[in-house]
Amino acid sequence: MKKLSALLFITLLAAFLTACGNENTEKDSNAEKAENSQSEENKSTDPPAKDDVSDVELTVDAEKTYLWKASSGETQLSYYTKVVNESDKPVDASNAAIAFNNKDNGQKIALDDSEITITPYIIAPGNSAFISVQQSGVDLDTDTPISAELQANLTPAEKSADYADVDYINVGMGDTGLVLEGEISNPSLESVTGKFEVVSALYNGQEFLGTMNTSVDATLPPKVPIGFKITEPPFPDVALEKIDSYEALVYIIR
Repeated sequence: MKKLSALLFITLLAAFLTACGNENTEKDSNAEKAENSQSEENKSTDPPAKDDVSDVELTVDAEKTYLWKASSGETQLSYYTKVVNESDKPVDASNAAIAFNNKDNGQKIALDDSEITITPYIIAPGNSAFISVQQSGVDLDTDTPISAELQANLTPAEKSADYADVDYINVGMGDTGLVLEGEISNPSLESVTGKFEVVSALYNGQEFLGTMNTSVDATLPPKVPIGFKITEPPFPDVALEKIDSYEALVYIIR
């Protein structure tokens, strides 16, 4: 009887331990599933990295291309475009480029020492920027059909671009061509040090004709206006007589 009781006790103990083991294993499995589920949920709700601008694109709002004879007799290519950052991230577009192609045969047009200007090169969410390309001595006929392609090459913005006040602006003809001048002022109560970028967009009614740009590194005292004047680069002669309106924007990069 003693042997039988001992055997029965051992059998019951083994069954109890097996049940406990299965319960613990099930608990561990459920805990692991819950942890994995929470991990997947966190992955789906984690915000994207702030320095990721791979999904940002600049939308072309307007553009104009000219092949024209400058006063030097050389054929010059002038290209202007207005782009918009429709994302929620500020971007640095200073490495942007423009690729040109012949519309008739699709061949790439190679340009040497072309000058590209981007104002402002820091583009805040929802803001616009103006890009211009100037190339002298182009070996093309002035009636060559050209298409342009923006290669943005965007990077995360490490600086900010704010607006300054434009007190007045005037566009007229000078001895060397089109002259744009005006005054800007610092709307804040403190001096502002940075790169002041000025761009004027030129129009014929609603038609975008191009831009004129300049920039200067300066310290602007509060409420004290400073003047600016733009005479270069030369604006295409074919568009000069069309200008009937213009706007000026001044950005402070700091």
